Amino acid sequence: MSGKMRILTSVVAIAIVAAAVGVFIIRGPGPLDFAGGTKVPLADYRAGKPTGVPAKLEKAGIVERGEYLTKAADCMVCHTKPGEKEYSGGLAFKLPFGTLYSTNITPDKDTGIGNYSDQDFLNAVQHGKRRDGARLYPAMPYTSYTFMTDEDVLAVKAYLFSLPAVRAKAPDNTLSFPFNQRWAMMFWSAVFNPDTRFAPDTSKSPEWNRGAYLAEALAHCGECHTPRNLGFALDNRRKFAGAITAGWRAFTSPPTRRQVSATGATRI
Repeated sequence: MSGKMRILTSVVAIAIVAAAVGVFIIRGPGPLDFAGGTKVPLADYRAGKPTGVPAKLEKAGIVERGEYLTKAADCMVCHTKPGEKEYSGGLAFKLPFGTLYSTNITPDKDTGIGNYSDQDFLNAVQHGKRRDGARLYPAMPYTSYTFMTDEDVLAVKAYLFSLPAVRAKAPDNTLSFPFNQRWAMMFWSAVFNPDTRFAPDTSKSPEWNRGAYLAEALAHCGECHTPRNLGFALDNRRKFAGAITAGWRAFTSPPTRRQVSATGATRI
């Protein structure tokens, strides 16, 4: 190998290492890393079932279970514009670099998700990928929903598909360049979406693990209450420290004495 090739190879190697270190620093810890303990696959956890629905609904049909999970995941809040049909989308998220509009998630085949297969729905919720292959923006909290089990995600789908189809096309997003380049989200997801299901912590109680699943996956509390890092992903080094999202101030935990709305946030 010539001297120039050795120099070039060294530069490339250093750049790769620097990039990896940069990604590690920016990405930071996972949402449950603060707790320590030993995580195990859900199938290996023997202290109960932290995922799914409460015990009283375990024997309910998939639609009834899906209704509970859909409400726990708070889908309606983001996918319903005030005064319009539930889950029909069109709610505006005003961001520093433009406006995003939530999508129609009723089973309408033209403007909603009526053509989504089970795998299409799993891809959208857990991986941030639409049926047509386009990448979703993280306004859809798939980096939290990725911790949901397949069973729970498909129960949500069953409930949504039981609702009346609403024909309602969301307005076009008005994001500025480069934020309007959906394809670039594949790189963002590769860094910030763990793409893994919930793993219980054996050092904690069944109640703790149930709460963790509800808070981190379904209710995705951190999406509003945790500040963002330089990559606009959750900065779990400051977990639940409070944040401002789309004009709303979500307070730190534990709550202050200031009055908050039913959604846990106040308009600023």
